[in-house]
Parts: sequence; C-alpha cells; structure tokens
Amino acid sequence: MSAVTAESRVAFHRLIVRTHDDDPEIAVVGRPEIGEFVELPAVYGAAITLMAADLSVGAVRRRMAEVHHVEIDLAELVEALSALGFIASIEGDPLPDPAADVPPSHFHRLTARHVAWLFSPPVKALWLVVVAAALLTLATRDELVPVYAHFFWSDYVGLTVLVNTVMMSASISVHELMHLAAARSLGARGRIGFGTRLHNLVVQTDVTGVWGLPRRSRYRVYLAGLAWDVFVIASVILVAAHAPLPEVVRAVLQALALTVLMAIPFQLQVYMRTDLCYVLCELLRTRNLFGDGIA
Repeated sequence: MSAVTAESRVAFHRLIVRTHDDDPEIAVVGRPEIGEFVELPAVYGAAITLMAADLSVGAVRRRMAEVHHVEIDLAELVEALSALGFIASIEGDPLPDPAADVPPSHFHRLTARHVAWLFSPPVKALWLVVVAAALLTLATRDELVPVYAHFFWSDYVGLTVLVNTVMMSASISVHELMHLAAARSLGARGRIGFGTRLHNLVVQTDVTGVWGLPRRSRYRVYLAGLAWDVFVIASVILVAAHAPLPEVVRAVLQALALTVLMAIPFQLQVYMRTDLCYVLCELLRTRNLFGDGIA
C-alpha cells in the first residue's frame, strides 16, 4: 500500500455511511458488496465522507480541525479501512479487492422494483384481512385447528411423510426467499445457503447488507419469513373451510398448515440466532444477545 501523506487522495469503493440508530456520536460505515460493516466515532464517518469527495488527506485533516475541533490520525484510519476492503486505491495505486472472493448474490437481477409491492400498504392490509378471517373461522370451526392427526392424511405412512416433507421443504424455501425479497426491496443484497444452529442443519439467508439500513427497515427483513408462514396457514384454513374441495385435497391442505406451523416454534429458540433472535436484539439494542445477557 502506498504511504499516506498530506497530499494523498483516497478512492473508496461504494460505502454506506450513516448515523447509528441509538447514538448520534457513532457512524455505521460499511460496504454491502462484501458484507463488512463497522461502527466508528461520528467524526471518522465525516472524515471518510470528505475523503470520498476527493479531498486530500491534508485538506480533510484541516477541515476536521476547523469544523469539529479534533485531530484525527487519518493515515491510521486509511490503513484500517484498507484492511477492511473499503478502499479502492490510494494516489491511483489500486488495492486488492476482497469482493473478488465473495460469492455472488442469489437472484442478482431481482431488484426493488420487482418486489417492493410485496411490502406495500395494500398487501399489508390484505395480510391483516386474511389472518383475521382465518382466526374468526377457527373460532367457529374448531375441526380446522391444526392438530397432530392432520399430519397423517393417508393410511400410507410412507406417502404421507414424503408428501409432507416436500411441502415443508417448499415452505422453508419460500420463507427464505421472502427474507431475500425483503432485503432486495430495500436495496440490500442477500444469499441463501445452508448453515448450522448448534446441531441443527438449517437453510438461512445472509442479509448482512441490512446493517446499512435503519432499524425500522431491518425489522421488515427479519420478519418477512414468519409473515409468509402465517399468511400460508391463514390462507389454507380459509380455503379448507370455504372452498368445495375433495376430502383428500382438504386433508393435504390441513397437513400443509400443520407442517408450516410446526416450523414456527423453532424461531423461538433465540439462543440459536433465529429470526426472532435478531428481532429481540433490535428491541433490546444489543448486538450479542447471549453475551450481553450473561453480562
């Protein structure tokens, strides 16, 4: 890396620099393409913004002293940001780009204009109406309340398990796609893959880019999967209750409602960083629920 002098000009990759949700004296700085975000004092965020505007290091140092009355070691800051992969070049000398080693985002052609409607007020109103109607239906048709017996909709247990497993797999896939769609609706990237929660193999969506968004927007991403699960259960209950269907089709739909419902309690295991773990972290203003809980 070139030595940083007062005359040096630093070129950055596309960064997000925003004020912290809870502390105006802290800036969140990150590069969504590589999923790297850090929290820095707000004056460092201001210095980064000035350097990104093509001011020399010396000019930025003078501006910070005049406006913020602080002396910042910008050479040390540039070195730290280079290690994070935030800097493209110094004095035209390109730096290694870690983005080359980052797997591409899934469904990269999916943009906000394709999926933003899913989270619009009319769709939210539809969700509320469907869920409320399903609850009213369950209040008058208790035979539609999902119970374990609905799992065995056929006398052929092997067929039952196979079909129910396929339905659950499809439901989990759409659940994760909803997380991805929610992130894309806000301009953040995402990637679906396999991971582990203790001894459990899980499908998960990496949406690290949401740290560049305000807290209110992050809730959308965390809750999108569960919102879809609840909508599926409610829709199935309404169809089973009011549509003229063959008995076997109604039984399979009830099994679908049960399999989707069975996946929801898993989200309550917040010690495994589930969807609700992230929601709880936001509500409690913590980044490490377990560590801060112990403290």
